[in-house]
Amino acid sequence: MRQRLYAEFLAEADRQILQSMKEKISDTTSFYEITRKFSEIELLSSSDVCAAAKSICDHVIGSHAAEEKARANFYELKQSFIRHARKEIANYEK
Repeated sequence: MRQRLYAEFLAEADRQILQSMKEKISDTTSFYEITRKFSEIELLSSSDVCAAAKSICDHVIGSHAAEEKARANFYELKQSFIRHARKEIANYEK
């Protein structure tokens, strides 16, 4: 279940980042899917996974700002989330 949730969260983050390169979204309801998945992660996951997911959400939403500020590299944020998620999943499989 966690693997599915984490994979869907990352897929939505990727989709939103790619969309921000094409056009900026001003309608906040467009972020419903990623924030819904983040809420699920908050309920189920460790604080490390939650913090990494929050960094991704902040980056995704910020990438749609009209005046985009220089922020962390999305790839690095994604790799951090994956590391924490894999560690968490491995602990549950023991």
